[in-house]
Amino acid sequence: MVARLAVDGNTDGDYYQSSCTHTSQWIANPSWWVDLGRSYNIGRVVIFNRQDCCPERINPFNIHIGNSDQVALNPKCGGDHQIALNQPSISVSCQGMAGRYVGVRLPGNSRTMTLCEVQVFAGRLLFQIVYVNIARGKTAYQTSTRSGGGSASRAVDGNTNGQFNGGSCTHTWGPGSYNPTWWVDLGQTYQVNRVVIYNRLDCCRDRLSPFHIHIGDSAHVTANPRCGGDHRISTREKFVSIRCPGMTGRYVGIRLQGYRILTMCEVQVFSNAEETCQVGNGASYRGTLAVTETGRTCQRWDRQSPHSHNRTPRNYPAGDLAGNNYCRNPDGWQALWCYTTDPASRWEHCDLPVCG
Repeated sequence: MVARLAVDGNTDGDYYQSSCTHTSQWIANPSWWVDLGRSYNIGRVVIFNRQDCCPERINPFNIHIGNSDQVALNPKCGGDHQIALNQPSISVSCQGMAGRYVGVRLPGNSRTMTLCEVQVFAGRLLFQIVYVNIARGKTAYQTSTRSGGGSASRAVDGNTNGQFNGGSCTHTWGPGSYNPTWWVDLGQTYQVNRVVIYNRLDCCRDRLSPFHIHIGDSAHVTANPRCGGDHRISTREKFVSIRCPGMTGRYVGIRLQGYRILTMCEVQVFSNAEETCQVGNGASYRGTLAVTETGRTCQRWDRQSPHSHNRTPRNYPAGDLAGNNYCRNPDGWQALWCYTTDPASRWEHCDLPVCG
């Protein structure tokens, strides 16, 4: 499983919930690391271990912190660390250390690394990388739709369920059509970093391979440049992640060549364009920071629990509050803030540096 699963905000210790990383098995000195974007003073590192199986694999482990992208060359935080096998997580103090890169390494010649979340703190939550799925909820199209259902919008509804009868997968015309294509309109041009496609699992897993990805600004999506060549997904895998470095566009499309049926259960498009600072009091901020300065998770603006309020998307339509729990400043307050999911703390400021 890919490295980003350790910084997706999901601490679920069940590997089969797609929340944990996984290196190749029984390799020498497997390592994972995160690029914080710039150097920070590090207070502590919290690691969530796998719980459904194999919790002993992580022991012992080392933490490396520093400014070299050759992570194992950076200074170690302490020595060999161990986590109790009945504990879901461990917090390791690294006071006095600083760096842009935080890495976890398993020393030894035959090791397998699985991490279900890594958090980096400096008294409060310092940094949690948020990968922005810019396709979710956007308008999607396809060249045809099966009469029994399978609309294009299912691939951007946030539901990655691979069971077609669960109402989560697209389906073009059956028994087939020529060069079936699906695409999403992102609403504006973005720099696209990678595209993740979730395949159907209950049947017909081989239908998707091979496929093409097109990215560009033409609404005639197949006229846009391709990301790579023929892509394939293993019939044993739930999803495939395709890197598209350097590509930009408003439209992202998936195309099958030949007389085929196109079925996908989710398409996620990730951009590098995350906002990492606020201008002034943060009223214009449209990033995805969703934790407060003390590390509490923000409550969704369209929810009234645990805290009832009137800062709703309806009352503040220009505040970009609909369908999210991101730090915002809809009412002209002095800084970014949000209601929290902690019943004991109604609202708090969010810790985001000022631009410039």
